[in-house]
Amino acid sequence: IEANRTGGEQLDAFIRSSGGDAREAVEKADIFRVLKTEGFAYLIAGMQQRVAAGRKLRVVGIDCQHSRPDAEFALARLAARDAVAAERIRAALAPIVGPDAASLRHPKLIKSIDTAQLRACIAGLEELERALAADPAGAAVALRARQGLLAFEHEVSDGDPSRLDMEYFNLRDRFMAENILADGAHKGAFWGHNIHIFGGPRDLTVGFVPSGTVLREALGRAYRIVACDYRAARIRAVVAKSDTEMPDALGAQEVLARKAAAGDLADAIAADGSGSVWIDLSAMPAGDAFDAWRATPRAFDWPGFAMTRERRDEHLMRIPVAKLVDVVVVLDEVGPARPLSGADAAPR
Repeated sequence: IEANRTGGEQLDAFIRSSGGDAREAVEKADIFRVLKTEGFAYLIAGMQQRVAAGRKLRVVGIDCQHSRPDAEFALARLAARDAVAAERIRAALAPIVGPDAASLRHPKLIKSIDTAQLRACIAGLEELERALAADPAGAAVALRARQGLLAFEHEVSDGDPSRLDMEYFNLRDRFMAENILADGAHKGAFWGHNIHIFGGPRDLTVGFVPSGTVLREALGRAYRIVACDYRAARIRAVVAKSDTEMPDALGAQEVLARKAAAGDLADAIAADGSGSVWIDLSAMPAGDAFDAWRATPRAFDWPGFAMTRERRDEHLMRIPVAKLVDVVVVLDEVGPARPLSGADAAPR
């Protein structure tokens, strides 16, 4: 799931436990607020029931926005083998594991340090990973901590906003895909935002390389992409003043209405109908007419944790989305998500 390692491990431990309340487990887990909903709690409860019935299921968090806990975990693994080396490396990592960092969410942690401190911590994490070479599990978590710094490198206190280009924004998606692939050869499902899971030829996505493209290149058609769109939606989100300035993820949420955008994927597939439908685009026959339909640029508006109050035309990207997904589910009406009590205080 599009969540950090710690949250994934907490939920994985819950689904193989013999009791407890799924709502409470989700509410307390170190996962993003957008997942702390009744719907997600039902999913986790169902997974627990299936594990109890003998099904082999795991929850794996593949994101990299938790450098402090990941560094602490890796340091503890090294301390069990070489306490002196662990203390030396801990000193080098003080800006991200020291007392001043203990209460900071990842975005705040990044903004609390400068470029020199960040680069020193990246070097320290590289040393930590080498020191854990005989402990692959510990080394993998040290790498995850380093990913979290690299993916936000230019958002430190003295960062250069001009360097926030597409190559930079690609890093987090690349890391999430690499973390999935590093987990081994398992049958599984990657649950993330549409913008992360879709993928295909790189020249179709205007410089953005989503996790799905990296997975499609590695796995070929063994990676199947299912995206959801809607005719109408009510979306619970933090209100953004513009599409370029993202607010704090823990800001006040509102329920905002959206209709399908003219010329989007839902419009192209199910404009004149009613009810929810799905279509397997990968099964579409070959032929000029079908190829042209799939290659037609479509507008898409897939809000994340934040969205503007009103949708403007310049907010819409237009790319041949139908060539970047396999199955499209068009929902007649969706939302809003129902947050669990206390979810407003959840980490992001």
